[in-house]
Formats: sequence, structure tokens, C-alpha cells
Amino acid sequence: MIIFTDKTGQLGNQLFEFSTFIANALENNSGLLNLFFTDYKEYFVGPTSNHVLPLVKTSLGNQVTDKLIRKLIQSSQVKRLGGSFNRLLRGNGKPLDIHQINSRGKLLLKDGYWFTDYKNFYRYEKQIRSYFTPLNKYTDNITQFISKCRLNHDILIGIHIRKGDYKEFLGGEFYFEEEVYLDKALQIAKLFPDKKVAFIICSNENVDASAFKPLTVYTGLGHFIEDMYTLAQCDYIVGPPSTYTMWASFYGNKPLCKIFQRNQVINIEDFKRDYGY
Repeated sequence: MIIFTDKTGQLGNQLFEFSTFIANALENNSGLLNLFFTDYKEYFVGPTSNHVLPLVKTSLGNQVTDKLIRKLIQSSQVKRLGGSFNRLLRGNGKPLDIHQINSRGKLLLKDGYWFTDYKNFYRYEKQIRSYFTPLNKYTDNITQFISKCRLNHDILIGIHIRKGDYKEFLGGEFYFEEEVYLDKALQIAKLFPDKKVAFIICSNENVDASAFKPLTVYTGLGHFIEDMYTLAQCDYIVGPPSTYTMWASFYGNKPLCKIFQRNQVINIEDFKRDYGY
């Protein structure tokens, strides 16, 4: 069994990291305990039930017990003990492939971040998608919204405008104004000259859709789960480097184009499915 001793980043980062260890657990028929998915588990089918992946747990069944166990396994003494017995998987921010780690019949502690398992991740992608399927109340809203947007349109392009934290993240390197996204949208529209194209804009801040005239633009539902999985239902996705859009690309099996620079020219070859990080 592998036990998480911490969490990494926000939703996208946590989804990819958790999924990486789910793939390892399935490959080795081993247990996995992640008591640190607390901010997001209530939104998904897997963590809110015990039958999707029985070996994967996000709770021990009692909030008080969960809190006590979280505090215990976060302690320096437990991590030191785990390291002494070679039972600590320590991530230092550099890619660490856990493909060769067999957790069956062992007790391992996951600490730190940037763990990968590129081989098993896609081997178990069906189970991962099933586990992280949003609850019906979210998927129903998304289905209705996408159906409305697809009326009279051949192609839907999802645009993720990442504001908020991106103004400071990496010195604002990937913080772009609306006019930059408009330029990219106009470029993308020209890639499909014989199609009726519409754009769905999702953002962590309010966006003025009128700034994207003369394009046909819809704004997302506004809930961070619904927006992520709305992007997954689009035909193509575009946005700055972010595990938020990378997860949408993976979950929906849809090609993603990352915007790295304001003057970037977008070609159809730039859209590719992405496995996080």
C-alpha cells in the first residue's frame, strides 16, 4: 500500500499525481490511501463511492479519524522512520518514474511531488477516467450546455483564459490579456475555413465575451469542475501551460494547443493530446 503524506498544487496537479499512483496500484494490485484529496473528492464518482476502485481510498470512513491520520503521517518523525526503513518515496520536484516500484505487500509513504508513470498511466486510463468522472449533477449541466453550443456549429474550440494566480506565477510569463486570446481565436478560426466554428471561454475570472467579436463565443458555466469538463467536451482546446487544460485534454481525449508566447502562430499540428506536467 502507498499512503500519501501531502498534496501537490491545485486540482489539475492533484488529479495527475493521484492518477499516477492509481495506475501503479492497479498494476500491482496494491492499496492506495490518499487522505489529502479533501478539497475535491466530493465532486467525483470514484471518491464518493467504494465500488469504482475498491483498493483506492480517500477516507477511512470518519472525519475525525482522517484528520488524526493526516496529522500523524505528516509528522517529521513518521517520514524519518519511513526513510530509515527505505519506505519513503521522496519527490524533489524533478520527474521520478515510479513504474518499477512494486507496492504490493509493502507499506510506502509518498512525500513531495512530480511522480510519473507514463507507461501505466495510459494502460489504466479507462479506470482513471471512470474514477474521476464528475457526479451527475455536474455532467448533466455540461451535457445541456454543450448541446446548446453545438446547435448550428460544426466545431467547438475551448479556450482557457488563466488569470488570477497566473499574474504572479513565473513572473506572469503566461498571463495574457484578452486581445492575445482573441488573436489566437482568430487564427484558429482560419484553420477551419469551411466549418462553422464557435468558441467556449472558461476562466477563473470574469471575461467580457464582447471582446471576441466577430467570433461566436459562449462563456463557460463558471464552476471550476464544470468548466474543466466542458473543455474536455470541446473538439479542440487552447490555453497557457496548465494541468487544468492538460487534464481536460486527457479526460476528453481531445487535442490541446498550449500558448507560450503572445506572438505565437498557431497551426493545426500544434494541437496534441497531453499527459500532464
